[in-house]
Amino acid sequence: MAYKTLVHTEIYNHIEDQETNIRTIYPKLLDTTVMIHTTDAKDALTFTSDIIDDFGPRLTGTTACEKAGDAIHANLSKYCDTTTKEQFETCPNSFMAFMKIFGIVYVCFSSLLLIGRAGIYLTALGFSFATLYAYLHFVQYKETFNFLFKKKSGTNIIGKISPKNKIKRRVIVAGHHDSAKVMNFMANPKLQKWYGPRIITGLLIFFGINGLLLAWAIIDIFTGTIPQFVNYLPLILLVGSPAVLQFYFFNSKEVSPGAGDNMIAVAITCKLAELYGTAKKAGKNPLNHTELVFISFDSEEAGIRGSRAYVKHHLKELRSVPTFLFNMDSIYHVDELSFLQSDLNQIVKLSDSMIEDCQKIAQELGYPTTKGKIAWGGGATDAAEFGRHGIEATTLLGMENHVIRDHLVYHTMEDTPDKIELEAVLASLQIANQYILSKDKIISSS
Repeated sequence: MAYKTLVHTEIYNHIEDQETNIRTIYPKLLDTTVMIHTTDAKDALTFTSDIIDDFGPRLTGTTACEKAGDAIHANLSKYCDTTTKEQFETCPNSFMAFMKIFGIVYVCFSSLLLIGRAGIYLTALGFSFATLYAYLHFVQYKETFNFLFKKKSGTNIIGKISPKNKIKRRVIVAGHHDSAKVMNFMANPKLQKWYGPRIITGLLIFFGINGLLLAWAIIDIFTGTIPQFVNYLPLILLVGSPAVLQFYFFNSKEVSPGAGDNMIAVAITCKLAELYGTAKKAGKNPLNHTELVFISFDSEEAGIRGSRAYVKHHLKELRSVPTFLFNMDSIYHVDELSFLQSDLNQIVKLSDSMIEDCQKIAQELGYPTTKGKIAWGGGATDAAEFGRHGIEATTLLGMENHVIRDHLVYHTMEDTPDKIELEAVLASLQIANQYILSKDKIISSS
């Protein structure tokens, strides 16, 4: 594939360039039961590179995504007690369809105002449908209008390692292996900082016009008069058109390689499975009462459908013992590591106690981290479905989490392994590892 030579050349140069720095800042370990080394971080980057080389971009429902899942399953099968594939049905094209719906409604339904009184109600109805669709599918991540779209199959990959004794708690380590369509809004580095303002401005204009149309229709029904603001509506529609019509061209037909978002998180998950599985097979299982579950979710980029399917199918099991989801997403920069306090456009609250534990571990390892709500309009991570059902969860991010951001590669064709800092991978491995060990120590001592 086009990535093969580029990725392998740059990734190894990238690793060598950072090796001296890694040795210099190598942090102390809280628990040496399972050791994390720089070579483990290298392995995770190499695994990420190999998946992209072999399968390329991995849009949900495509052969590439399915084969990547098979490779992840094969890797986990070497080290886990049990490894399974769980298929689910989804309609990936329904998630971001509101973008094109906005553009179509804006042009086609606005023209209906020219046909007279009936046009008022038809236009208000069209705009209201688009607004409702955006709210349900993008703000709430519902699947209300999935019936309008073609169904496709997604596959979650799950590996489990049992403890030495009775299971009293469970730690899930997770990432997602599907990648996203390239965002045209993000593709030009010079315009990235305007991504948030462009989205917010377009939404406010569309929703504002929708409000005016509804007000006009209601006033017409009850009084039969034309409100004063109607005189300005053509000008508002004209001036607002660039901000709204841009939504139609939001996504490119190209699909991102998805190294940092989010193949590296899956590679970290697989590496941890390898370390714990190898220790168990050598008769040195470090876990007394903690079951480890390693998951690579599919369809995160299509509205967290994979994690939703998993939680729905396993909810009774998840509630049978205290369960903690350590999810990872967009691991790029060590100095931007943070834990999410809320998810799903800030609607779903995540675990404060879990974040406190993770931050304490990170601090003691020498990695200062922050915490914060997901940026509104930033969508969701797979932790959202767990948090929605009261399961303790958080997501470790490794990139900026603000409305106005710059110098990003996620959701672009530049999301290749060489953009991921080795330190960020090492830190993520060590924090997740120490969190696992600390949870088992607490339950074992009690």
